[in-house]
Amino acid sequence: MATSDLTLVDQARQGNRQAFAEIVGRYQTLICSIAYARTGNLHTSEEIAQDTFIAAWNSLKTLREPGQLRPWLCGIVRNLANDRNRRQTRDVLASADAIVADQVASSTSDDPAATTLAQEETELLDRTLASLPPTYREPLVLFYREQQSVARVAELLDLSPNAVKQRLSRGREMLRSEIAAVVERGLLRSSPGRAFTLGVVAALPIISTTAKAATVTITTAKGVGAMSSAAWLGYLGALLGPAAGLLGGWFGYTMSMRSARSDAERSFIRKLMLIIMVLIVCSTTAMGVLITFGQQWSATNPGLLAGAISVLAIGYVAMLGGTIVWANVRIAQIRRDTQTVESLSTDEVAARLPAAMRDLQHCRSYDSPWRLLGLPLVSVRFHGASAYGQQRLRPAVGWIAIGDKAYGILFACGSVAVGGFAFGAISIGLLAFGGMGIGALALGGVAIGAWASGGIGMGWYSFAGVALAWKAAIGGIAVAREYALGGIPVATHANSDVAKAFIEASPFFRWAGMLMSPWGWFGAVIVGMLPMLVALRLVPPQECNSTADAK
Repeated sequence: MATSDLTLVDQARQGNRQAFAEIVGRYQTLICSIAYARTGNLHTSEEIAQDTFIAAWNSLKTLREPGQLRPWLCGIVRNLANDRNRRQTRDVLASADAIVADQVASSTSDDPAATTLAQEETELLDRTLASLPPTYREPLVLFYREQQSVARVAELLDLSPNAVKQRLSRGREMLRSEIAAVVERGLLRSSPGRAFTLGVVAALPIISTTAKAATVTITTAKGVGAMSSAAWLGYLGALLGPAAGLLGGWFGYTMSMRSARSDAERSFIRKLMLIIMVLIVCSTTAMGVLITFGQQWSATNPGLLAGAISVLAIGYVAMLGGTIVWANVRIAQIRRDTQTVESLSTDEVAARLPAAMRDLQHCRSYDSPWRLLGLPLVSVRFHGASAYGQQRLRPAVGWIAIGDKAYGILFACGSVAVGGFAFGAISIGLLAFGGMGIGALALGGVAIGAWASGGIGMGWYSFAGVALAWKAAIGGIAVAREYALGGIPVATHANSDVAKAFIEASPFFRWAGMLMSPWGWFGAVIVGMLPMLVALRLVPPQECNSTADAK
């Protein structure tokens, strides 16, 4: 029959070392486990446990209630561990000493390979357990050191069995998450799987940058929340991406050919269509190569794969945008060279187009009589069919500006829009939404700003198909300095609980997640286009006057 704690304490107080040795043998697992749970270092925990028993031997006479030996020992070890942690915080060399001591202790092994493996396992164990709060660490360490007995752990820690079970369950869950994060950060052995497909689809080229934002990013936003159910969306996107590009290109080609004013202009439009087709085919082929060979990269060097896809996506958009700008300049030059700037009336040009587009070929000009600080409250300026061939077109300038080029203090809507809230193909403002948005809060096919969301997003925070951010990013490709969630994430905390907790706490990501839904994009487009539709309805068509329109 085991001797009671009360008897052992009485004998030890009289100098009986054998009695105290029995106390040490009875509680060494408990004391070492608590020390380890508090310090997160095996070597340090054993030192603290030894110090605990030495301190107990020297202080046995101060123990007023010998029956409370176990809680008394637990209090001593916790105090010593806390003191050691505080000293290590003040002395950064203490951690280095612990590492050296571990290496010296492990170097006694005859097998160098076994020594190295044991050291790596110990370091991994230390780092992983150190991430858990002491409340969960102590029951977890004791559980496995006490033959996985819940009752024994409950007895040693003076807890109820239910409380121990709850702490063990929560501790295991946190441990699994942390081990997964360690593996992702350190070993990079995770398989790309469906998330890889999602990431690749996020960068598929579509001829319209706005369409890119409305399809790719929606797929990405859904995938981040439920990647296991997003694979079919990825395959569908892979098929529809190039198809949408070709369809958009063909529509643009048809409309341009109908409004062309000379054989030279039509010849150039054919060449332009060929260039755009080659750009789409080359981009799609390059993406296919990444799909075929990128899985190995994602396992060994996700940063390389993320960089390759990012460069491809950004390069595609840059080349497409450059091609469009060059085409506009070239067509204007052709019309001047062939003297066809005004060879057709607005009505003749409109007659060649579908009924839904005819009204857009008329000029419209309006400045409201109400002014503030010298600017009209509302300014509308559309140049219609006369836009090509004019070197400089008079923009709409006011508090609310709508036109081909619009500069509005509060709101601007147009092909080029600059204002507080800017909506257009190229938009610049505090809130910028369009094909390319640049602003504090930027939304679009290409979004650049402090908070960026769209097809390709670059900013402090980014939620996009290809998301590049300084602080945090969500996307098919998510690259950030600190936090990233997505198909292919690259960050200090990538697809980890830490990253998830930070991003879930951010109002921007919650708001952007709602906007990335189909209804969110639809609502944003309606809000942005509504003022333009109202202006087209209320401002009557006018005969275009090149002298009046040009500035």
